Amino acid sequence: MRLTPDQLARFADLGYVFIPDCFALKEVDALRAAAADILAQQRPEIWREKDGTPRTAFGDRGRPLSGVALVARRTGSWRRWFARLRGPLVGRLHVEIARIALTMVALCVSALVSRALRRCSP
Repeated sequence: MRLTPDQLARFADLGYVFIPDCFALKEVDALRAAAADILAQQRPEIWREKDGTPRTAFGDRGRPLSGVALVARRTGSWRRWFARLRGPLVGRLHVEIARIALTMVALCVSALVSRALRRCSP
């Protein structure tokens, strides 16, 4: 299946595309059953809440996609990290929060490495 130019433009602007009636009801049922089977498994790539409810299931052999890569993809590239965002408010807020969180993590890691290096130096 190929996306139309309008769908590609919507994806570029919003970050997602809604395609109604893309799958038959039988296919949707099969996908729901497969998702339930995956979430029922006790595996390290399926993160759970304290009560055991599945929260997130990562793919790619259990390695979560980096938040940096996700923000870079949403903004267009890592060079546009601080560029103005387009799209719906919810999507923009999501990326802004991720930008702030990832920047804070980078600053904390930098501070910890600097502190560790100062302790190790004579």
